[in-house]
Amino acid sequence: MMYPLDMLDLTDGSKFVFGINEDTAIDVVKTSKGLNLKSNNTGFSRWNSLDLQFVCVNKKDRKHILETKEAPNQLTKGSLPDNVFLLDSYKPMYVQEKQALITLFGEDTYRFIMKKSEELFRDILPSPI
Repeated sequence: MMYPLDMLDLTDGSKFVFGINEDTAIDVVKTSKGLNLKSNNTGFSRWNSLDLQFVCVNKKDRKHILETKEAPNQLTKGSLPDNVFLLDSYKPMYVQEKQALITLFGEDTYRFIMKKSEELFRDILPSPI
């Protein structure tokens, strides 16, 4: 429900929450038999590398659609409804789903997710505050 966030249950009973990106997505290739893992797969998310094309996580493709009205890949349409996925009102998932994260994991975990997200994406995300 909180795509593109993902959550792993660790062996000590705790949870690890992270967002999909090139490092966490499972590396897949299309074959005649469907999708297969790449032999040198480094991803560990439930989401695969094709999910990175969805406009909710791909700002570059969203910008392309808004500017050209053309589909940048086979998973998206060449248009977006008014006021959906606009670049200037973009909110990172940890901001959009703040209350859900606090309810599920507590205030301390939310602050940790926010701090780490801001460290990782300081140069590419608008300030959520």
